[in-house]
Amino acid sequence: MLSISFYSIKETSDKSSQVLELNEPEVIEIADDLYEELVKSEFTKIGHNQSIKVKIEDEETDLKLVKLEESVRKKLIDFFINQIVQQSEKFKKIGDSPSKQEIQDVAIPVIERMNMLNEIRALLENKSYQYLDRTD
Repeated sequence: MLSISFYSIKETSDKSSQVLELNEPEVIEIADDLYEELVKSEFTKIGHNQSIKVKIEDEETDLKLVKLEESVRKKLIDFFINQIVQQSEKFKKIGDSPSKQEIQDVAIPVIERMNMLNEIRALLENKSYQYLDRTD
């Protein structure tokens, strides 16, 4: 599994410092097949990865992060809402009276994927997160 991480700036962070102090990230584990789809989609084209020197729990490192400015955040939220809608369209394949096998083969994976996409969308809507790490 791969992950997407959301970072918030520490309230005690020195704004004039060259190093950005961040809280521990909120990490979403993503199934490999979904991650592959995201990498090939518009997801990677929204916002720009910037190499930023950060400090997390007294450890300095360089991370490639996307700053979640309002326009970037909105585009990403819209992208994930669209992905959730596309996933819901897959339910049309199983008809009105699905068999147990159809539920296992189609519905359960779609629900799991929709839940994962929705979790990412919810974190994007949480404005306490200012940065996104979508590198693998």
